[in-house]
Amino acid sequence: MKFCSQCFNDTDIKSIIETINNQDICDITGTSSAHIYDTDKHKLLTGNFELLLNTYTPISELGDKFDKANAVKLKYDLSGGSWDIFNPVCKHTDVYNILKNVCSEKYNEARELFDEDVIIQEVYDVAYNKEHSLLKNYTWEDFTYSLKHNNRFHSSHLNLKILEKICATSINKHKKGEKFYRGRISQQDALPKEEMGAPPIPLTADGRVNSAGIQCLYLSSDIKTTINEVRAGIFDYITVGTFELLEDITVVDFRIVNKISPFIFDANGLDLTEYVINRHFLNKINDEMGKSIRKNDSKLDYVPTQYICDYIKSICDKKSLTPQYMGVEYNSTLCNEGYNLAIFKPELFECVDTKVYQVKSLEYNTKPKIT
Repeated sequence: MKFCSQCFNDTDIKSIIETINNQDICDITGTSSAHIYDTDKHKLLTGNFELLLNTYTPISELGDKFDKANAVKLKYDLSGGSWDIFNPVCKHTDVYNILKNVCSEKYNEARELFDEDVIIQEVYDVAYNKEHSLLKNYTWEDFTYSLKHNNRFHSSHLNLKILEKICATSINKHKKGEKFYRGRISQQDALPKEEMGAPPIPLTADGRVNSAGIQCLYLSSDIKTTINEVRAGIFDYITVGTFELLEDITVVDFRIVNKISPFIFDANGLDLTEYVINRHFLNKINDEMGKSIRKNDSKLDYVPTQYICDYIKSICDKKSLTPQYMGVEYNSTLCNEGYNLAIFKPELFECVDTKVYQVKSLEYNTKPKIT
């Protein structure tokens, strides 16, 4: 079988195919490409897919131990189910044929894996979850209630070793000289550059990432996102400061924490099954990091993400014992095009310029409340 990188959404698989020099026509898209994977010639993807397939068990092997209502065909789970590996250009029959030809030996040995409904047993294994799940056998609601109303600083609900592994798979590196932005409501005259940074310690309030009294520099990726994040009123003036990074840094990127490729689990300590059982918690963390807090909401709503970010801040390199991560990134719910960056050490950035903008109009998008 012959297929091209356009048959996949997964960036790791796409990059592997694009290293192959083989001019031919894709069986699925019908287009010609200089990088065609031919299963009769190439075996580069076999190991990757077999590792993923090994996490599944056909229902015929389960007996009565599991609720088979949760089982699903492999071709469905890998294309829009648990994973988003294949481009929609691939029909489910195409996905089946790709799997069958890429993993031909496995297909001949265990055809039931490809033809029957399958399940990942560990997702429903209490003992496995206690050791390998981010929240052990607790729910997200158990975790947040405990932090808010029982023990603010020491949670027995969170598996910190798993969190550290997850962080190692979800990093982004920024180079010295990169620019980010921060806005403040002002008058017509721009605020001075020295007033555009993180608030002084006595004025530092609770935020998404920091507790009151702990400085954190909140930046945005572009000016439009910055202005939206300020939440100014009509005709308000906003001073936007341009901040330049003074040294290379590594941050944890919550934008990708729930979108990790299933084909990278040969490093960083986190295995594929651990990632599978934690994906719903990672989705929740990603949602909570980007959630817009309304003025009347309780500051306690910040506590879960503050707790997680405080631990990330404490992770040190095993050799140098220096902090491994200088901040976290997360999506902006106020501007779909941009993202936010929270820096643990404000001195890593310098405000190099300021410019004033005025809000000329506002647009409200609403939807009826569902009752």
